[in-house]
Amino acid sequence: MKKKVLWSTVAASIMLVSWGFLASNNSIKAKEIPTKETSVSTSDSEKKTEKNSPLKPELRGAWGAKPSAPLAIFGPTRPDLYKSMIPGVAESFPNKYSFQPKITALTDLYRKRPGRAEELIKPGSWPPYDSLKQTDVGYYLLGTHMGIKNGRWIDLKLEYADIGPVKSTTETVTVGTNKTLTAGMGTVHLAFAVASSKNTEPIFRMSFIDHETGEPVKMDSGHVTFNDIDYTEWMKVTPTGSGKFDYISARNDNGILTDTANFTSEQITMISPEDSNVADDDFTRFFTIGYSNVDSLDIQYYTGGTAINLSQLEVPEAMFELETPSLVSDVDGNLEDEVITSSLIQPIPYRASIGKLTSLAFEGTVDDSMSFIKSDIQVYDKDNKNITTNFISALDPKNPQKFTLVALPAYTDTLVNKTDQLRIDIKTTLNKTNDAYKKYQNNATGQLTIPFQMKLKYANAGGVDSGNLIELDSNIAFGHINLKKITINYKDDLGKSLQASQTKLGFLGESVTYSAPTIEGYNLKSPKEVDGTDNFTNTEKNVDYVYEKVTPNVTLEKSVDKAKAQPGETLHYKLNIGSVQETPKDLDTRTISVEYWDDLGQKIRTDSTYTMKKGSSYDFSEIPAVEGFDGIAATVTSNAKGTVSDDDIVIKISGFKATLDMLVQKKVRYVDENDQPISDDVTYLGRDKYIPNYSVKAKVIPGYVISDGQESYPVTFDTTSPDEYVFKYRSSRNYNSLKITEVLDSKLENPTNFTWKSKEAVEIPNDSITYDEATRKITATSPTDGIAFNHESTIEFDAKVASTATVNYVISQTANFKAGYLADGTIDVSTKTPAETLVTLESQVIVKFIDESADTPQIADELTFTQEIGTTIDLSKEKSVQDVIEKLKKKYEQILPAPGVVEFKPDTTIAEFKFKGRLTYVSSPEIFDFGLNIASFKKLRVDDPTIIGMPLIVSDTRAKSPGWSLKVKLTEELLNEDGKTTLRNAIRYKSGETETILSNQALTVVQKLNPGEYDVSKDWSAAGDGLKLEIAPGAVHALGKYHGEILFELGETP
Repeated sequence: MKKKVLWSTVAASIMLVSWGFLASNNSIKAKEIPTKETSVSTSDSEKKTEKNSPLKPELRGAWGAKPSAPLAIFGPTRPDLYKSMIPGVAESFPNKYSFQPKITALTDLYRKRPGRAEELIKPGSWPPYDSLKQTDVGYYLLGTHMGIKNGRWIDLKLEYADIGPVKSTTETVTVGTNKTLTAGMGTVHLAFAVASSKNTEPIFRMSFIDHETGEPVKMDSGHVTFNDIDYTEWMKVTPTGSGKFDYISARNDNGILTDTANFTSEQITMISPEDSNVADDDFTRFFTIGYSNVDSLDIQYYTGGTAINLSQLEVPEAMFELETPSLVSDVDGNLEDEVITSSLIQPIPYRASIGKLTSLAFEGTVDDSMSFIKSDIQVYDKDNKNITTNFISALDPKNPQKFTLVALPAYTDTLVNKTDQLRIDIKTTLNKTNDAYKKYQNNATGQLTIPFQMKLKYANAGGVDSGNLIELDSNIAFGHINLKKITINYKDDLGKSLQASQTKLGFLGESVTYSAPTIEGYNLKSPKEVDGTDNFTNTEKNVDYVYEKVTPNVTLEKSVDKAKAQPGETLHYKLNIGSVQETPKDLDTRTISVEYWDDLGQKIRTDSTYTMKKGSSYDFSEIPAVEGFDGIAATVTSNAKGTVSDDDIVIKISGFKATLDMLVQKKVRYVDENDQPISDDVTYLGRDKYIPNYSVKAKVIPGYVISDGQESYPVTFDTTSPDEYVFKYRSSRNYNSLKITEVLDSKLENPTNFTWKSKEAVEIPNDSITYDEATRKITATSPTDGIAFNHESTIEFDAKVASTATVNYVISQTANFKAGYLADGTIDVSTKTPAETLVTLESQVIVKFIDESADTPQIADELTFTQEIGTTIDLSKEKSVQDVIEKLKKKYEQILPAPGVVEFKPDTTIAEFKFKGRLTYVSSPEIFDFGLNIASFKKLRVDDPTIIGMPLIVSDTRAKSPGWSLKVKLTEELLNEDGKTTLRNAIRYKSGETETILSNQALTVVQKLNPGEYDVSKDWSAAGDGLKLEIAPGAVHALGKYHGEILFELGETP
């Protein structure tokens, strides 16, 4: 028969073509460009060769005049990309650019040098910087929790990507590793500061990492601010991937020396005015770059011996509106208790230019499945200091699940000229007094997945939106509570899984029931009880049902059509193959499957499956929570509630709507051994990853079993994980493999006419049977689409007895059957009784019975006698021969002499008994009885006398017969028993319409022209032909019995 909602991106290959460098193997190599080389003397007589750089300070003349303060002109031109800021005047930037990587209270710093493992940099480590030689390319500094973007914590990675165009064996550059600025120490030590490049121009890559997944993130928008870029220093920044720069901004007396070719949305070069304030308290050495859709930023540094920093401050005039708040759940990291703590992260930027916030508030509604009180709401600043007293919290009297948190004016007044980051923690506890939580049970992850969302409300004192209340919704965050778990496993006695495990979920102390299913080819070994009960505990439990394999029985019967045969004869062989009967299904349980579909017709998670007893009540009518989807418009099929009956049940919940962007699609396929689909593909949508990882499981497909043991796959919904997951099955109704073999006996040859058919008339291709002349082996192999193990089949073939076979040699044929059965069963049986044929050297005597004169000489069936050559037979004494002769003599005349003793010779002997045809009676009546009649004066007539004896039948076997005739006459009149009285003219014969009184003259009654056998008496009847008796009135002169005689005469001519 012959049949996940999550996201991340992959960093694109580094390509810095505009710099004259190309990416390869995750590092940047110098592109071979012919340039003029200059020899430079250094201390210790070291010589180094460097390429001339148009960006070195002494070569800036090639780009135009040096800048002077105040800056009269901005290089050759003032590009549109540049956004100037006037001191004390707010410059508005959309909140899409508000993300700026900054060190937070949660930030940890990690370093990794080439060839070493990543290590945590402990606070206070000395020295507060890492010194790097050009051989340290591949080094990186990683800062965790550097900000939140799209509801996700972002880590920042600064990697030493390439040495740049200038080589040096001695110069080192440094990377700062301090989280805070220590008194008496310069900004050169701040984390992510790059310093000390006096001659070289190293290239670093700044990339953004999703803290949870560890995967690179494509930043849809944001900005980065650098400071401490002196007149003797410069830096050049290029976005990678498909990204671009949307603006560069600085105060209007800052200098940015560049030419138009190197000042575009794809590349920016920055340098400060010649006489800028070294103390940096006037922000003259700050530059801010806004970007969109970048994979990373590639930065080339020339620091002139000091440092360029990643700024932790903003230029006061750079006004970024409050961005959408970011909400994260499970921040306590404990999913085992029944508490979910969510944190709303709200950056608060500089506000000097537009004044204070006139109002700042947050509100949210906790789901009915969770409970909380006002003290469960706490507020912290960026230094992790609890500032809850700066806010007033209140619960809605109409809806106690809804709360509002309002900042006091005294606090909002402090937010001028200050950057902060608020963290609002909301601690909620599972409410099990109602069933609200049940709709959030996620069987795929073994968790409750509960949504939560908050809202920011604020108004500015100044600016274009002064006095307007602005509302921003946070993302929807999902909190998780791990349910207690009991996993039911189904294994053989060697520990191998026989079918997908079943997971039961519940709360601590709850009870759960389960049962052992029927598995084809196996019997339950332990425990003996099919049904079990257990309680959920804090420790995950495993219940193992152990099965033992049932040894299947297949009968083989080999047969041959002849028990004896001579050399040269053809034998016909049959091999009848019995069936393996399938294990009956457990009639007491049924499977309930719940499917989850979105509003676009795609599956969004693994089916939930339940095994329930027949007659049990079930209810799956509540719409459950599915992470990343809104179920408000979802509907469930009408069979979601009822009683388990005869059939398995499939419940479909449709209409979930995705609540988040960046959905990633994963496909699950179910295929057979030939990669052909045996069930519909299922598409799942998801974002990032669940906690723990989401998983898809193999499903039960009737007639199939998993072929490679892969029962489930963990799925991460990002772009680096596989797009497709394949479960491979094989038919459980077919033998996994099947081979039937038998070796042809040495005294057989030329096997032909192979056929293989099942009892159900399933034709199996003849080419499935082969014969190897060298090994004399006949092999039958099941075709690609297999043979069902519950089919009976027959293999047949012919073979000839070899001429070399000797008398009394026994030709013996046996067969072997080997097949793979169900999951791991094997059947290996051979025929118990061989098919045997005895070789004999015999001949035959054929006895024939003939009339040589006839057109068809054979007048009786032949008789065949078989005996060994040289023996004799006396045909005159063989009863079967004599019985035929006696039978033929009734119609034929035997011609003597007849055969007697006959010898069996190597060739068949013919013995003939000869006869000639004749005309004769086969049978005839003895008496015609007209019965007892009463004499009277009336006419007496009898039309149908009783015939005593045989019917009157005539046989004419003469060759070329001319025909024959039958005559009748009265040879004695009817005479009374007194011997005196006669009845004359009483006997008559009717033929057709003519009735004649019989006399002593012969009357012709039948004439036939053709030979053969004719029954004359069949035409006699009361109304038809035959003898009649008629006595005239008064003709009877004496009472008594009368007797007469009639003669039938058979004539050889008509």
